[in-house]
Amino acid sequence: ESIRLFIENNTSSVVEIYSLEGKIMLKTDVELENSFLNVKHLNSGTYLIKVFSEKEVQQFRSVKY
Repeated sequence: ESIRLFIENNTSSVVEIYSLEGKIMLKTDVELENSFLNVKHLNSGTYLIKVFSEKEVQQFRSVKY
């Protein structure tokens, strides 16, 4: 159970996954453009994913079944 992220021109990014209640569930550094995050420990539900890079912050929603 993983989430695949593709971050263009990535030198270094921080990825945070939050529950909809605002609780941080995962925080990790990502060094590769094509990365997989292990989310096996997360319960089913909807999560907010934030990717912090040098240039911007991107935000996504993801549903885990």
